Amino acid sequence: MPALVVYGLPCTGKTSLIKNLDNYQHISVDSIIKLKNKNPDISDFLTFSDQIMQDILTIVDNSNIVIEMGCLIPKKGILHLESGLKKMQCVFSNIVLTADHDELITRIKKRNANIGKGKSNSIKIDGPDFLTRFTRLFDNNQPDNAVYVDTSNKTNTDVLSIVKSINKLSI
Repeated sequence: MPALVVYGLPCTGKTSLIKNLDNYQHISVDSIIKLKNKNPDISDFLTFSDQIMQDILTIVDNSNIVIEMGCLIPKKGILHLESGLKKMQCVFSNIVLTADHDELITRIKKRNANIGKGKSNSIKIDGPDFLTRFTRLFDNNQPDNAVYVDTSNKTNTDVLSIVKSINKLSI
């Protein structure tokens, strides 16, 4: 069973990419953590990391999967997931989406506005610094083997095309 594991800071395009992967079962860390805490904060990702990774491994079956990891699961959790996928003989690729800092700030403000209007059920990114806390954590919480894709000034179709060219899985 092939798997694609997608990482990235908030608003780098993870959900947009995954929405275009019709033939993949979508598993989201954010959805799983919302079952544990309706309004999670950064510390909840650390607290529930092992449980979240175990929940993901329980969900994984023989279908094609795409796991939306985000940026807050600690390295120990990432290694747990990778070990579990290998034990299941799952062939997986790690993709890290990135984007220009100023563009991410613009995207986060738009996302938060959409959440406030009820147009999105994403987790709101609060605070005047938006990305600083996430960036600090993500600097230490990235997979060892990953391909990095910059989504700045790219359409969803462009990003999907890039991932298809990098990833030999049947997307």
